[in-house]
Amino acid sequence: MITIDEIQKNIREVFEKYNIKVLTFRLDPNSRNKYAEDISKKLDVDDDPLIENLNDLFYTVGSAQLEIGLMLISKFSAQNPEGITKKLFDNDSPLQFKLGNMHFWHHYYLTWECIYRVWERLTDFICIITDYKTEDKKYYFNVLLNEIKKDKRFSTLKTKRNLVGLSKHWNKVAKLRNGFSHSRSPLSTSNISVKKTSILNSKGLPLVYVEQTMPNLIEKGKEVIQEYEYLEKAIDAVIIFINEYLGFTQY
Repeated sequence: MITIDEIQKNIREVFEKYNIKVLTFRLDPNSRNKYAEDISKKLDVDDDPLIENLNDLFYTVGSAQLEIGLMLISKFSAQNPEGITKKLFDNDSPLQFKLGNMHFWHHYYLTWECIYRVWERLTDFICIITDYKTEDKKYYFNVLLNEIKKDKRFSTLKTKRNLVGLSKHWNKVAKLRNGFSHSRSPLSTSNISVKKTSILNSKGLPLVYVEQTMPNLIEKGKEVIQEYEYLEKAIDAVIIFINEYLGFTQY
């Protein structure tokens, strides 16, 4: 029976093979706790919510890494990973959705969900420090940015521009994630369309065929990995913005 240690070893190997950054190295426990404690002293607030938020950020980033690793491992067992389009006439067999493909899409969608959750943790972190967090109102990242742009407390901060510039990535992630969560089964990724040919059958009618398309798993994987790696810039932009707001120089 395969063990968790073996699975983790395989995940490390695919991260090395594709030169994917391990972002959790940037969020080690000692640094997280020290940062939370310094912020709490500066603002004279309880550090527990800050520590909890940074811990959630760490584990959410880690979850994204696990899903990416499992997605890439699944790709090795998938059929037609580069995608394929097949024309099916009356007696032709359709393309089969293999187990490797099912695992790939399962982890692909979960990766997007984890990336979305990272953006939520970053939003909550900013809300706690800038006093936007309330019990009866939840901010999404783009809504929070609009509030920050109008808030006079941040009008002179040089780092605000980089923070606001993150919005296009948040919008992309949110749109894709919400689309997946409200769509049909995430494993239903084969597109089927009925088309006519210029050839006539014995009754003088156009011959009809079904066109079945399987997506390119390699390109889909690259897209989600790119957004995962962009999280490093997002985390840095949030920390730099907070540091300027609080007058920190050591982080």
